[in-house]
Amino acid sequence: MLSIKSAKCQAGQGLVEHLILWPSLVFVVFGAIQLSLLYRTKATFNHVVFQAARHGATHNGNVNEMHKHMLRGLIPLYLKRDPSVTNYLQHMVTIYLDNQIRPNGQRIGNSPLRMEVISPTQEIFNAFARNMYQLQEECPRPQRTNGNDRSLCTEQRFNQIPNDNLNIRSSAIRTINLPNRELVRVNLQDANLLKVRGHWCAPLTMPLVASTFYHTLFRFRQLWNQNFWWFYASKPEVRNHPHWQACVRRTALNLAEVAAGTSVRIYYIPISADAVVRMQTPFRQ
Repeated sequence: MLSIKSAKCQAGQGLVEHLILWPSLVFVVFGAIQLSLLYRTKATFNHVVFQAARHGATHNGNVNEMHKHMLRGLIPLYLKRDPSVTNYLQHMVTIYLDNQIRPNGQRIGNSPLRMEVISPTQEIFNAFARNMYQLQEECPRPQRTNGNDRSLCTEQRFNQIPNDNLNIRSSAIRTINLPNRELVRVNLQDANLLKVRGHWCAPLTMPLVASTFYHTLFRFRQLWNQNFWWFYASKPEVRNHPHWQACVRRTALNLAEVAAGTSVRIYYIPISADAVVRMQTPFRQ
């Protein structure tokens, strides 16, 4: 009798365990999938920033050119099925609109994509830049005067850091005073190193965990800005990511798209990547 009574008292305990375990297990599985997707996105973005830096090194460090190259590198994250030429062109239009980049590479407002040049800084540029000249592009056809061809090209002046014949140029070290009162010692070869940092708003798409990840990071950011002692030890760029506002705005725009029935709910968090390459052309501003 005692064994029968104890068995009746234990009936239904498996249901209680399942009610506790299954929601937690589903959340853990969805979280693992979201983290794997985020890892793939970050790995792709690291490659995108490096390729954009190489492209910028051959285009005088032009940020707009790097923006355009970054968009082309993000194609694998948008074009997931049927990689035909037609779909590629359609998704290129989508990428420009989604990231608010003009055809010439300029950002529109607080766009989700941004490339910033860390070095050379304005102070380093002012210390090493020189006026140089070259003929304008697309010169008109030369005119023949007294049997001689006379070019109608005009000279264009550029203020740029010299990049040619570095092996015979002066390698004297200069002390540069940066805005944060930090003194750095660089020479012309150091000034020809291009260091960039790319930012992008990575999408969180998995149900349940996307909102949790986003709001957790957002609340931690608010705590970091309060300068509590256990957060203040972090670096300022960690406590106050420069691209958070762009991602908050992109998340709010997605909410309007969901209300219009044109998209599913997506949350965006900032990711960043650095790259350092040697300039292959003179750096200009």
